[in-house]
Amino acid sequence: MITTVSSMCLGYMYIGKRREEKRREEKRREEKRREEKRREEKRREEEKRREEKRREKKRREKKRKEKKRREKRRREKRSQNFVWVHDLCLVIH
Repeated sequence: MITTVSSMCLGYMYIGKRREEKRREEKRREEKRREEKRREEKRREEEKRREEKRREKKRREKKRKEKKRREKRRREKRSQNFVWVHDLCLVIH
């Protein structure tokens, strides 16, 4: 038995296929956008973390220098309390 498919029916099938393809394509695009957003967010977080690390390093360095400076001043002040006369050390109070 031979059956014929009307052109109208074929048209509907074609339209249905096109809709399905468009839907799939839109899903793919949406997934790509989500993936891009995830990557961008990850990159921002990484950048933030690096920046924080850099600030922390700077802060530690500053603290270390300040400590060194204070220690140096303390030593200088302490050494001013001593007077060397020949090989004797006199302590000034």
